[in-house]
Amino acid sequence: MKSKGKIFLILIVVAIFSFALYQWFEFSKISAPVVEVITEKEVIKEETKILLSKPEISISSDSLEQGDTLCIKVKTDSEVNKISGELDSIKIDFFQPEIKGNWVGITGIPLKKKPGKYNLVISFSDGKIFEKELTVIERKFPITGLPVTEIYTPTKIAETLNKDTPILKQIFSIYTPGVYFNQTFIYPLKEIKIVGLFGEIRKGKDFTVQHLGVDLDAEVGTPIYAINDGIVRLSEDLSAYGKTLIIDHGFGIFSFYCHLNEFKVLKGEEAKRGKIIAFSGGSGYSTGPHLHLTIKINSKSVDPLRFIETIKKEYGEI
Repeated sequence: MKSKGKIFLILIVVAIFSFALYQWFEFSKISAPVVEVITEKEVIKEETKILLSKPEISISSDSLEQGDTLCIKVKTDSEVNKISGELDSIKIDFFQPEIKGNWVGITGIPLKKKPGKYNLVISFSDGKIFEKELTVIERKFPITGLPVTEIYTPTKIAETLNKDTPILKQIFSIYTPGVYFNQTFIYPLKEIKIVGLFGEIRKGKDFTVQHLGVDLDAEVGTPIYAINDGIVRLSEDLSAYGKTLIIDHGFGIFSFYCHLNEFKVLKGEEAKRGKIIAFSGGSGYSTGPHLHLTIKINSKSVDPLRFIETIKKEYGEI
């Protein structure tokens, strides 16, 4: 009997201990934090993911002259839905071509940008920030005489340019939050022969003007091609620029064709890359037939041929 009593007592103690242990275990599941154990294999996998998500950034040049074009290409496999940038006070917009994960930013160095070193900052929607120092170099522009005719005297030139300026400012203030193109830019003529340099300073006796585009040799009736897809924002006969066509390519990028003889597309219509949009002439303030081409990025003029060449050289078919 004594033996049975001891066994019974032991069973009661074990039962009480087991119940207490069970209660403690249940309470600990509620109050204790959940800790995941990461194996060595999983850690390596996570590190690989971090390495892959680091963006690859290529820049057309870290040393640019006034009037040059800056192109930036970003490749990332992380979940980025927006990229923005700044070079000093110059805004840089980024768009995604058809290839997922690739981003392209295009901006220009203004003609009057003070030479020196400036900080490029690229910000990603996932919180990453990229910084790099770029150098702006002074560009020496040639000084020539101001071309005049019997009709276009220095006074007349100034009057007509001032008359056209408000119209052009209104057009170039348009900002389309996206791009109309998915290919690189091309030349507007089959043959390129420069007859008037970009940035040329043309001085008269009482009047000086800087040439904000490039003049290209083109006889009357030469086909002019759209340098890329876009929407025609202006097709009008202006006082100084003659028959003028302006195409909006998106993100503040415009191409501007002057002294035309005939329009093939009109305001509000689509312009398609490589298609004829006009025929050349000598309308407006012109000493002979030619095509004046200007490229604007966020209202700032850049060297048109360098713009086309830079994008084509760096990225080919975007």
